[in-house]
Amino acid sequence: MSLKKFYSEKLQPLKMLYIIILYLFLIGFGQISASESTLKTDLVKKSMTLKDIMTFHAMQEEPILSEQGNWVLYSSKQNIGNHCAYLYNVRSGNTIRIERGGRPVISKDEKWIALQIRPDIITRERLKIEKEKNPPESDLRLINTITKEEIDIKSVQSYQFSKDSIYLLTKLYPKKTSKIPEQQKNEAKNQPDTDKKKAKKSILQIRHLSSGKVLRIEQVKVHVLDPSSRYLAYVQSVTDLTTNSKKKAREIFIIQDLNHQKIIKQLKQPIF
Repeated sequence: MSLKKFYSEKLQPLKMLYIIILYLFLIGFGQISASESTLKTDLVKKSMTLKDIMTFHAMQEEPILSEQGNWVLYSSKQNIGNHCAYLYNVRSGNTIRIERGGRPVISKDEKWIALQIRPDIITRERLKIEKEKNPPESDLRLINTITKEEIDIKSVQSYQFSKDSIYLLTKLYPKKTSKIPEQQKNEAKNQPDTDKKKAKKSILQIRHLSSGKVLRIEQVKVHVLDPSSRYLAYVQSVTDLTTNSKKKAREIFIIQDLNHQKIIKQLKQPIF
């Protein structure tokens, strides 16, 4: 066999195979280079800015899982911006986003969700500039998970569902009083320390969730609900007129039956 014939029959196919492999390698290298170039471009476009850092969302508290596992509640906060609450329904996969929401809780029967509605960022910053001593008041939003009905309650300091899912207890902020005249301020300085350091009295509201009826109790210092959610105990501040027409404040301890809406025990001197 001649050398020319050997080359044409044996080496020519290998040469063609080499050319094909080289061609595929160059195409693949070109695609990789293009991908790297695109990736670098995307990274440049998506580089983190100061705005991203200041508006970055972080979990505000631990997520809450409902009793039957059908709801997951959580909220997020930003360095600058409004907080948000998220109500995720496990069955449907839908998420309800509540702007300025926080501290969500759900009743044991999963029919009601309550969450805090904070003032917007502009209001909060304005109060900081004005150096307000008291923090801005928050509201409450009550959501029926079945009917989607929403009820807003103003100036709510704290809230809780009863364990039997019948009641919602809300403690409102104390009423804001007008500025005290200079003469009264001077008189207050001469009063004993026990009178100066009085605890602020709030308004306690007990809402019957199914009927919507609300029991309102004024001047409540502290309160507690028993595990059965039937009896409510609280200390209430009352004012009496003395013989010389001067007002005298005292506190009474009350136990109330919520099922029958009646007071079953009342003590003039609280036990705590």
